[in-house]
Amino acid sequence: MRLLLNLTLAALVTCCNGIDGNDDRGFPDADGDAGRDESEEPFKLTFENGAQTCAQFMIRRTAAEELALRGRLVFRPQTLSLPRDADSFQADLIDAVNLTGPDPFAAQPDGPGEITHEYQQQVWGYIHYYTYTQAFHAGDRPFRVEATFSFRYRDGIADPEELVFDADQVGEEPQGYNADYTQVSILGFLDAGEDYLTEKQAYRSCTFNTLPSYRITATLDGGDSIVLYKRYLKPLMGSGPAAVVRTEIDLDGEQRVVEDYFHTAYAADLHNFNERYLVVLDPPVGAIHGVHFEETNDNDPPTAVDLLDADLAPAGQRNVTTYIDEEAP
Repeated sequence: MRLLLNLTLAALVTCCNGIDGNDDRGFPDADGDAGRDESEEPFKLTFENGAQTCAQFMIRRTAAEELALRGRLVFRPQTLSLPRDADSFQADLIDAVNLTGPDPFAAQPDGPGEITHEYQQQVWGYIHYYTYTQAFHAGDRPFRVEATFSFRYRDGIADPEELVFDADQVGEEPQGYNADYTQVSILGFLDAGEDYLTEKQAYRSCTFNTLPSYRITATLDGGDSIVLYKRYLKPLMGSGPAAVVRTEIDLDGEQRVVEDYFHTAYAADLHNFNERYLVVLDPPVGAIHGVHFEETNDNDPPTAVDLLDADLAPAGQRNVTTYIDEEAP
């Protein structure tokens, strides 16, 4: 009887070991392959001509802080193979780096980039992580890029063997900031890269051209107006990606159209509450070099627009008479 009890307990321990998904041995699936990655074919990163990525908003920053953290990375056109059996190797993915708005400066590489590879086996399959890092400098300011590209096989379904980057897409369709799994994560770190408000960037699509388009129309005292277009994904949870793509301004009898990424900034709190907008005018309208306005109390419309001086500091206001935020046709 004691022998039978011991055998039963041993079987239970063996059966239950690793149920948290961290057992390196994996478990057999329907085909009996235990979820192992036995392919020798490399994964691929394909960067088409014009492929790029831009720093986009992160919650709780002001619009001025977002403007100061503008950044664009232009990728080197190529198809890069990612071996499944290499621990690390050199790779140059980036052709150009431009940082901070409204007047960006170019950063130069300190040396070649490096990719490190990590493989994890899970109960449901496997996942490969390839992490790219490269150091740059812009004058006396250091800058570092850290990007992770991941490929997984889950419950018998493989993610694409290739991630494709172009002028609009950064390897995959844009997702909410609280997505449970993303194939591409690109971060930028200015200076020490520690201060959230002034040194950390999250890179995503420069255009968000697949997201719904929204139009904000603000009519001001005296009949002046601001019409702003943004791309925005309403969040189910967390916050949704958003970016200003065009602004049409009519002030003091002069018109300006602003589409330059480095001249516009979007900011918001969690769930995209209290949205904030800043637009730089080039050339200015008289002494007005920019405009800034923001919602309050979890999306109450702005009551006034700040008029900004040459230092982009408030130098006056115009009252808002009507404010409409709607999905654009």
